[in-house]
Amino acid sequence: MKKNCSIIIEARMNSSRLPGKVLYKSKNITMIHLMLKRLKRSKKVKQIILATTKNKKDNKLVNSIKLPVKFFRGSENNVIHRVLSAAKKYNVEHIVKICGDSPLIDVKIVDKMINLYFMHKPDYMSNNMKKTFPDGMDIEIFPYSTLEKSYHISKTNLNKEHVTYFIRKSNLFKKLNIKANKKNFFPKLKLTLDTYNDYIFLENNLFVAK
Repeated sequence: MKKNCSIIIEARMNSSRLPGKVLYKSKNITMIHLMLKRLKRSKKVKQIILATTKNKKDNKLVNSIKLPVKFFRGSENNVIHRVLSAAKKYNVEHIVKICGDSPLIDVKIVDKMINLYFMHKPDYMSNNMKKTFPDGMDIEIFPYSTLEKSYHISKTNLNKEHVTYFIRKSNLFKKLNIKANKKNFFPKLKLTLDTYNDYIFLENNLFVAK
């Protein structure tokens, strides 16, 4: 039986460096659709929630998704409130947070980390406190209660924009960092979609990733 563990993806059209990047296409598939398609293979999560904004530009993003995922639309700038509200709406007890600029995210890494999370039961777990995985394989897992506590304690703009900023810096939480094995040890490899050059690189390598 799947535990009450859900993936929440932060995604929006109004990216400052590459606007509309989540809907860039390669081989007739958008980057966000590719990401969702890969994550739908997870055997460990109850649901996938796309947490986007109330900005009208994100209507296009929401309308483009044909896969069976949940949606939440919230604040554009207060991202921690958006993620927390999405989790609350869908009764999520444990959050797997992934950014929408990671189209090549590996669901095997996601499921393995979920297993480790429930085995060790930290307040916060990630694979990027010390970089060993490629950039674009970043996964954070934590209880709803951890994020709620962080939200009520820290009201800084950094914590509003970077959802787990306070959690990662604070000594109030028990944290666990997962290191890559030999197969996945590529800390200098960039697989995120931040710039147009990233898009060209990803497009040229998608044939091995779908």
